[in-house]
Amino acid sequence: MFRLDILAATRTLEKTMPFILYRLLLCLGVGLTFLLATLIGAGTIIAFSALAKNSSALVGVGASLGFLACGYAAYHFRAVWFRVLTASHLALLADHVRQHAVPVGKAQIGHAGRRVSACFPSAAELNRLDQAVKRCLMETVNLYPPLSVTHPGLQKAINLLAGRLFAAHHQTVLAWHFYTDSQNAWHSARVVLTCLAEQRQAVWRNRLIMTLFEWSGWAAAYWLMLYPTGLVAESLPVAVGLWQYVFAFVFASALKVAFLEPISETTIMEGILPRIQAVPAQDAALTEHSEAFRLIREREQE
Repeated sequence: MFRLDILAATRTLEKTMPFILYRLLLCLGVGLTFLLATLIGAGTIIAFSALAKNSSALVGVGASLGFLACGYAAYHFRAVWFRVLTASHLALLADHVRQHAVPVGKAQIGHAGRRVSACFPSAAELNRLDQAVKRCLMETVNLYPPLSVTHPGLQKAINLLAGRLFAAHHQTVLAWHFYTDSQNAWHSARVVLTCLAEQRQAVWRNRLIMTLFEWSGWAAAYWLMLYPTGLVAESLPVAVGLWQYVFAFVFASALKVAFLEPISETTIMEGILPRIQAVPAQDAALTEHSEAFRLIREREQE
């Protein structure tokens, strides 16, 4: 039912190049923030331990504290990141998939932000919907396991891994709302979730293919990032140890979020969005077995 066409998705993404560049700058900015926080942590420890016999011994501790503090801040503001970057780009891509006119140039950034604000005036409401959709997708896998085994512990592990993979479709669910311009995002989510449950085998297989595509690209980016990070490490007066590999990981992940994830999601969107329709039988099944789906139905009526 759903066909993957990466080349067509790439052509669609080209139409949002100003937003892609904006996305890249934000992702690289986050990577540089991690680097700066790590250096500040290391420098602070060096300053406070300057009188110690071996002040460099605690540099790794300071660097780790700086890195972890930045990671905590990034986790704390993840809902803002999702609204400003991910949801805005989904809205822009949904307009292109349904062939609606969108601005060109940097005006795309403002247009995408207005689309999200019009649909979700509250960032908290967008986050609640997104979290409910993720839980429902994971519960769908528990209802329809992709692989059944006799060992309960192994079955639980399989369901967990498959559920996390299936939950990656939460962006597709949100994109459908922008695609249809529905007045009720909870109703839109309900429709898509029943369709995904009905076409679960094809949907799960396509998501697996695109996830492998993303991580293959990440591995290539990581290998490439080892060169510039290695040059920086060699120019420093002290040995950085494993930090070269940590920051190769960080910047490869930034490139994955900036380029590979949009390609993957656009490919899924173009294959699914025009073919989504409600499935009453799955609506009944999910209502019975999924607590998150029942919550979505309740919020739909409010």
